[in-house]
Amino acid sequence: MVAAIVNNVGGFFQHFVDRLFQLIKEKKMTETDVIIHIEEANFESTIQSGLVLIDFSAEWCGPCRALAPVLEEVATKMQGKVVVGKVDIDEAQATTAKYQVTSVPTLILFKDGSEADRSVGLRDADSLETWINNHM
Repeated sequence: MVAAIVNNVGGFFQHFVDRLFQLIKEKKMTETDVIIHIEEANFESTIQSGLVLIDFSAEWCGPCRALAPVLEEVATKMQGKVVVGKVDIDEAQATTAKYQVTSVPTLILFKDGSEADRSVGLRDADSLETWINNHM
């Protein structure tokens, strides 16, 4: 009897985890208008002109999820001044390796195609905005 209960609980838990990851993927696929999803195919063309902030992150990364609303706030506030994009390190492994991203979240600020600066870890909206403004 106990084994049957454990199996039912285990099955429920697995279903819950599977559904949670499905919802996370769906959220990632419907990025806001102010943050673009960047893949290997469009990375280089995205960073070529102007000021572009790229968030190298992963779905499984807690600090990356914590940074997401901060990025959205900054992207909304600075719309027209900087393009903000996200790269999933698990999907874009070649780009991640090319830019030597070894920790997430890593923010790389590009100016006209060249890396201007980078930041690893969480930042608050004010410090992120100041950091970006220092490169304008």
